[in-house]
Amino acid sequence: MQNAQDAEYETEIAELQRKLVELQENEAAPALIEEYSAEVRILTALLGAARALDQELQGDPELSSELAMRGFQPTQFREVYAFVYESALDIEKAGSEFAREVELTDFSQPLRETG
Repeated sequence: MQNAQDAEYETEIAELQRKLVELQENEAAPALIEEYSAEVRILTALLGAARALDQELQGDPELSSELAMRGFQPTQFREVYAFVYESALDIEKAGSEFAREVELTDFSQPLRETG
């Protein structure tokens, strides 16, 4: 685990993964399995993006200032995740495509554009 602040996100993903395995073992409806699978991929992508942005913020005071000016506390992982989540809402894809777009998105870019 990267740090204690993101433990709850890891726990949520792990719980969904356990449920997904249970659904697969019980041969649940394919649509339900796909729904859980997509949710795991999306949450994993969001967590990865938040971790990447968190790392950038730690090394770039100007980037941290831009995030703070948008009302997010750059020293709190929950706040960094919230920024990534809110920014990701603009991505107009669904399911696995959404997760892939989140993985490909540079969430620091909007902060750099205003700096």
